[in-house]
Amino acid sequence: MVRAWGGALARLHRASETFPVRAALPDCRGEVQAALGTLPAHEGGVVGVLESGLAWLDGQPAEEYGLLHGDLELDNLFWDGARVQVLDFDAAVYGWYAMDIAIALGDVWHEGGDDRDQRLTWFFDGYSAVRPLPTDAAVMLPHLVRLSSALKVAGLLHAYAATDRASSPTWVTAMRSRHERWLSATCAALQSE
Repeated sequence: MVRAWGGALARLHRASETFPVRAALPDCRGEVQAALGTLPAHEGGVVGVLESGLAWLDGQPAEEYGLLHGDLELDNLFWDGARVQVLDFDAAVYGWYAMDIAIALGDVWHEGGDDRDQRLTWFFDGYSAVRPLPTDAAVMLPHLVRLSSALKVAGLLHAYAATDRASSPTWVTAMRSRHERWLSATCAALQSE
């Protein structure tokens, strides 16, 4: 199933190569720049990750750029036996295919475990059976996962800065509590790496 997951993302990227770039969707570079503009000054570790990610994006080859799913984690796959179908395209953005791979594999990377490397290998095998793996994607994976995490941190901090805690519905308060725990752990990890 992990190979099928990698193959599904590769098929999306292969199809993306035939799409003309349209201004209707954002560019991941622009998302990083926007995130930098919204972060509080005390989030220096997150800022550093975003700035180094922006430098990496600037050096990527044009042939590895196209329409990304933007959120092809396991919860956005539907399985019909061994056949996989992709769901939830609302995070689609233009960018470099290696970034989409990192977003997809973020949970696998963070979970770690004895079989993490095997799952990554299976994903990369499935991907490369459909289209060549982007240059240095496997080597850059830890850095791109950090960039993806920093973007999530910036998005959540920005979203919660605009909400009033006192007037929020109970479900928002509960969700915010879960997010704050994740934010605390993720910001600490980004500061220490």
